[in-house]
Amino acid sequence: MKEKNYSIQFLRFLLAIIICYGHFLWVTPYQNVEMYANLKAHCANSFFAVEYFFIISGYFLFFSSRTIKDFVKQKIIRIWPLLAFSILVGICIGMKAKSCDLATLFFLQGTGISQKGGLNGPAWFVCVLFWVSLIYHIVLKNMTNKIKRNIFFLSVFLVSFFLLIKNLFIFPRAIMFGFLSIMMVRGFACIALGVLCAILNKEILIPKLSKKLSFDSCNNFFKILNSTIEILLFSVVMYYCFSIKTFGYPYDQILVIFVFCALVLSFVNKSGVLSARILNNKFVNFLGEISFPIYLMQYIVFFEISKSYSRHLDGGGHSIAYWMIYFIVVGILAYFIVEKPKELLIKKMEKGNINLKDYVIKFIKK
Repeated sequence: MKEKNYSIQFLRFLLAIIICYGHFLWVTPYQNVEMYANLKAHCANSFFAVEYFFIISGYFLFFSSRTIKDFVKQKIIRIWPLLAFSILVGICIGMKAKSCDLATLFFLQGTGISQKGGLNGPAWFVCVLFWVSLIYHIVLKNMTNKIKRNIFFLSVFLVSFFLLIKNLFIFPRAIMFGFLSIMMVRGFACIALGVLCAILNKEILIPKLSKKLSFDSCNNFFKILNSTIEILLFSVVMYYCFSIKTFGYPYDQILVIFVFCALVLSFVNKSGVLSARILNNKFVNFLGEISFPIYLMQYIVFFEISKSYSRHLDGGGHSIAYWMIYFIVVGILAYFIVEKPKELLIKKMEKGNINLKDYVIKFIKK
């Protein structure tokens, strides 16, 4: 049995927190508070965490062996329950449902068919992830020629990445050329880049450098070298998320995305002490499991932030640390209310101990 690598889960958790932090300073009423103005100016790049999420998803998409039908089922089971729950909670706490919320439930938000955010604006990410991943999965299942496959993903990446960088600072929900959603462009570019990273790792790096890539199999020199590189890569990515541009547009955006790709490759190979020792434990795995609920439920916290702000118009009230903890707590609650029971149900179904139809009937009767 292949040994599990939990360290990549830490990246997922950290990226979810970074996105929540950026949203707190840029889209909640606290963006108007003078004491947060400097923080806001220095965290504009925190939203690149979405690109990083896409890259990680693309990397693991490459290794999916599911049939197209099973892939769709797995994606819907993975995403839809929490997505529906997030909208239901919003309605229950007094938020007004809109017609575009129905589009979100069909994974259409941010695709160009529906650009409005509705109750859960951040849900555009999972909608775009669903459709782009499905398209790329179909390509991976049907394009067996490696050269053609590599050319396809490289071409799609180059075109979409050029469009992404060219239009980076236009309205994030904009439509380009009258039909193309910039959100879909972000997905096409960075998921393709993640797939290319997987191809590079599996077909070039691992066959040729496997003994030098792994912390557990390399000698002391490479242990130190790999650990130093890994820590530097991690530091650059984190620094960029919380700092203003340093090289000038668009070079810094391009550079940091490729730095993150190198960090992902280091983490998946457990090349340095960070990924192989410090972050490779089961608690970190739990942090990764709650990252999706934290991300998807963040807009519930936005609503609470708005109510709190209206009671403290002077900019006082709860601190940013309080709200960051709030994001995590809400995510943990959603995990144990929706995600954990769903996982247990799926395991029982896989073992043949339960019939989904009977389970639903019993649940409704209760």
